[in-house]
Amino acid sequence: MPDPIAEGCRAAAADQYTLVPAAYVVRLLDELEQTRTEQSAVHVQLMDARDRVTELETFMPGIGAGEPMPLSAFANWLHTADRGLSSHAIIGALTGRRTLPGRPVVVGIEWPLDAGDFWRCEQLLRAVPEAREHMLLIAELSPEWSALVAHWDDLAILDRPTLTDRIWELIETPRRNRRA
Repeated sequence: MPDPIAEGCRAAAADQYTLVPAAYVVRLLDELEQTRTEQSAVHVQLMDARDRVTELETFMPGIGAGEPMPLSAFANWLHTADRGLSSHAIIGALTGRRTLPGRPVVVGIEWPLDAGDFWRCEQLLRAVPEAREHMLLIAELSPEWSALVAHWDDLAILDRPTLTDRIWELIETPRRNRRA
């Protein structure tokens, strides 16, 4: 939709008989464009803020007993750390959140599949020690999580190749049991 002010300025600039100097009209057009750019930037910021509020207000049904941990307990880790689906699953379960800041997808129950996944989770637990106290809640997410949580401390001391093999042994047991 054409902007009547901009169109009027352009017409005035093109009209050689007008009393308005062309340089003045060009300056007005530049200011109008700058205002639109600033409004667009503010609009984007407002949309981002709205999306953030929506993320923070979206909750999962609670698991286990007691109050969920506040999302603020994980703020530093969420802002700076290497994150993955399984570490997000831990935060989602402990906070009751279905979505996390900077993560447009719904948080699920994904468990670590290899040494890298496991170490992202372990780094989370080291960064937020109170989360480790609630690992039994994580075990409730799935049979795979239950198997991993039961052996977590033993897994944390293994080297990477051995760790990946052991993770697969542990998560395959519940899968075999479901197939049987």
